[in-house]
Amino acid sequence: MSTLSVKITNSAQLQAMFRRAPGVVTSELNRAVPKAAHLVERGAKRRVPVRTGRLRSSIKTFTRPLMATIRPLVKYADFVHDGTRAHTIRPKKARALAFKKGGKMIFARGVRHPGTKAQPFMANAVDAGRGAINSIFLTATKNITKKLSI
Repeated sequence: MSTLSVKITNSAQLQAMFRRAPGVVTSELNRAVPKAAHLVERGAKRRVPVRTGRLRSSIKTFTRPLMATIRPLVKYADFVHDGTRAHTIRPKKARALAFKKGGKMIFARGVRHPGTKAQPFMANAVDAGRGAINSIFLTATKNITKKLSI
């Protein structure tokens, strides 16, 4: 029968490093996550289509430990981002829709909307920022390694 013995040198230092690791990792990632999130937010604000500026100004970043959410707060954001299929618009409370066309007042029980093309400003911001985001987390990883080295 064979026996294998392993002697770990610096075991006290190694144990100390393991005890420090969760705090060091959490600390570095809590710095990296908001940096990456704000980078995506800025990219989304540059790419969002602007009519009134309301959609752009509604894009916000919310951070918690080890987590970030970037999202627009206006109700119609998904329709702009993902587009819409062709659909019929019908009056909700009246018997007819009323609108002006060519200076004439038009009344209709419904109109056919052709839909809208998707303008994926959030997804495009993530794609465009992928390299910078990777760089942010690579720096965090290097910092963690440096702080934990024996």
